[in-house]
Amino acid sequence: MDAAPLCGWLVDLRDNGGGNMWPMLKGLDPLLGTAPFGHFVLSANATMPWVRAFGNIFPSKETFDAAPPAFKLAHADAPLAILFGPNTASSGEMTAIALLGRARVRTFGAPTAGFTTANETSPLGDGAVLVITTMTVRDRTGKNYAGPIVPDDRVALADAEAAAKTWLRSQCRARP
Repeated sequence: MDAAPLCGWLVDLRDNGGGNMWPMLKGLDPLLGTAPFGHFVLSANATMPWVRAFGNIFPSKETFDAAPPAFKLAHADAPLAILFGPNTASSGEMTAIALLGRARVRTFGAPTAGFTTANETSPLGDGAVLVITTMTVRDRTGKNYAGPIVPDDRVALADAEAAAKTWLRSQCRARP
């Protein structure tokens, strides 16, 4: 996939409205770098890091030995451009957060939807399900998120890809 030299990677989350974050992170595993990739913040003194172990990515209070991704890219540490906007929500935002804090990452587009929390579900006796927000999130650098993620470069969504590619090309020229 990346046998030839490349200037970087582009991950487009502009229309990622959410779902289950764990398969999304598994698909991007070779680009995530070293765990933890983020944290659920349970309280002022407790977090649940997002880790890689047993061939999967998941939240865990347990400590695991550092595990490599199941698939290794030759240029996994190349610059990374992330595109997002108002249609990037919930687990789409968690996916962006998991990539933030990595070296040489820049974001492009518009602020996300702002659903940067985690929920717990409780089944009710009548068959309904109660969904309650119980946790906030933190990236690998310790930055907390409460609300929309604001891009490094605010650009019109239609121009985000071109802006990201321009930045990636500049990173390629800047390399020795």
